[in-house]
Amino acid sequence: MIAWDHSARAVGNALPVVRAAASVRVLTVAEDKTDAIMQSGAALVDHLREHGVYASFETTKGGGSSIGKVLGSWANSHGIDAIVMGAYHHSRLNEIVWGGVTKTVIGQPPCWVMISHQAPASGLIVNHRNRR
Repeated sequence: MIAWDHSARAVGNALPVVRAAASVRVLTVAEDKTDAIMQSGAALVDHLREHGVYASFETTKGGGSSIGKVLGSWANSHGIDAIVMGAYHHSRLNEIVWGGVTKTVIGQPPCWVMISHQAPASGLIVNHRNRR
């Protein structure tokens, strides 16, 4: 699953792994399916197809929960094996004070999590918890 928040770097960094996946689902958590969200998701699916990856795009509502919790719950309920996502899109201070998607997902990962940090000198970080 690609947790899509316009983090093209995360997708690019994880492309070799994404290419090997049996299926790829792109997910955006949003309360409304705006034209911009749908166009962005469709553009990513088209981009992935150019690289030999056939993916589907979906949105889900947060329903008042944090995006990190929604991603984890969605991954668990859909049998997702790995999540690709960007990290710390907001300021570090904001993330420390308020928490954030990255902190939530890597704090209680529902599956393999591949994170691409959004700093110029970034790399791919992989985190996994033992599944029971």
